[in-house]
Order: sequence, then structure tokens, then C-alpha cells
Amino acid sequence: ATSGLTAQAVQAVAKGDLSIPQAAQTRIAAGVDPKYVASICGLLAAHSIAKAYGKDIPLAQLVKLAQEGGEWDGREMKGTVAWQKLLSRTAGLQSETLGTSEALRLLKDEGVPVIISTSGAGPNQIPHYFIAQRVDTQGRIYVGQSGLAIAQVGGKEWMTLDEIQRAAGSTIHFVRVNSKAQPTPAAVTTANTTLTTPAGPAAPA
Repeated sequence: ATSGLTAQAVQAVAKGDLSIPQAAQTRIAAGVDPKYVASICGLLAAHSIAKAYGKDIPLAQLVKLAQEGGEWDGREMKGTVAWQKLLSRTAGLQSETLGTSEALRLLKDEGVPVIISTSGAGPNQIPHYFIAQRVDTQGRIYVGQSGLAIAQVGGKEWMTLDEIQRAAGSTIHFVRVNSKAQPTPAAVTTANTTLTTPAGPAAPA
């Protein structure tokens, strides 16, 4: 089920965090233009997923490619389909959308990371891309740093689907890399790198 994930990514999904710290200074340090640092959550998700499958595309380069390809306009991703197109075009990874029950099953039983994209259409909501990595027995999903990135509206490391919807919008899309797809040659060729796997926190009691 984890075919294609690097060994380090498998460990991170199980115990650590695939997502990277998303503070503005971290994005700037990665070479991202300061004027874009608040609007690249979808690109951060694509960067993390690509790296998990052995394609380490520098974040600043991914920002440039996404803007050139029209998947991101400098303010936001142009939808889930555009996000999937970007992942395919830059990392050679094909993906598919899932229903809620299948997404939760993968997180619970198979150790497969799932991207959760939201609409953020309501008041005090932020459209966002979460990197879901596992789910506990109470239905709380570990989204790590991708959840903390929207702490101002209730984002945190472990969130239920209801909490995700309240913080980021009721329209939710679940996306995973195709289970049988291996990375294929893409527009960007990068070397495999070691993914850091810090000890992720246990689910809250």
C-alpha cells in the first residue's frame, strides 16, 4: 500500500511529520519571495508529497513552476484539479480523489498520506491544504505543521474532520498518489534525499 514512498517517508507517516514548519521565516529561508509566503499552502503540500515519493523539488522552484504553469496565481491554488496537475507535471506523480471513508481507511490501515484541500468559503475560514498522515481511534487526524499553519482559526496538529471544516471550509477534497503508480520522469529531475523524521507527538488523550 505504501508502494513508492521512501523508507524515511513511511517512518514519518507512522511516527513523525511529513509536513515542514510553515512559519513565514521558514518559507523565506527556502527562497520564496516574501510577498508570496502567506499563500503557498498548496505548494507546501505538493513539495512534501513529492519529497515523500523521492522527488525533492526546491520549494522556490516549485513556486516558480506553478505560477508559470497556471496552477497557482500568486494568491491561491486554482483548485484541486490544478494541484493534481502540478504534482503530475513537476514530480511525475499521478493522483486520484477519494471519498471520505476511503481516505480515513487509508490513513488508519495502510499508512498512506492523504492531502485534504478545503474551500474556506465561510467567515473566519481559511482555504487550506492539509497533509493528513494518520488517524487515531477517536477519529482525529494528524496533520502536523500543516494544521498549525492556520492556528489563528483553530488549526492544530491533531484535528477531526469537523474541526477541519470549521477552520477551513465545509467543501473537502481528499487526494492521494495512485496506489500502483511509481514516480515517472517529470519536468523537474531531482535526486532522492533523506527526509527528516522528527518524533511526532502522540495523539492527545
